[in-house]
Amino acid sequence: MLQHVFAVLNELLDDIMIRYPGTTDEQRSEIEQQLAVLQSMSDAMIDGWLQLEEKLACVRQSRSSSAASVEDAVVANHPDGRLAA
Repeated sequence: MLQHVFAVLNELLDDIMIRYPGTTDEQRSEIEQQLAVLQSMSDAMIDGWLQLEEKLACVRQSRSSSAASVEDAVVANHPDGRLAA
């Protein structure tokens, strides 16, 4: 899914890079607007990616804490006071 989005964005940027050197002032203004949109989209994707990574870290931490809590409960309830193999 993301590969397609990045492929399209890279194609747009490649096109801009080819067209930019020979543009008029009017065309350059239009290209600058397109670049601003691409930059905005890139920033939004990075922000979304960071939010996803933060949530994944919370889930990992929660799973580790849950596993440790379960292990502690098993040890506490085992007759010999150790984790059953």
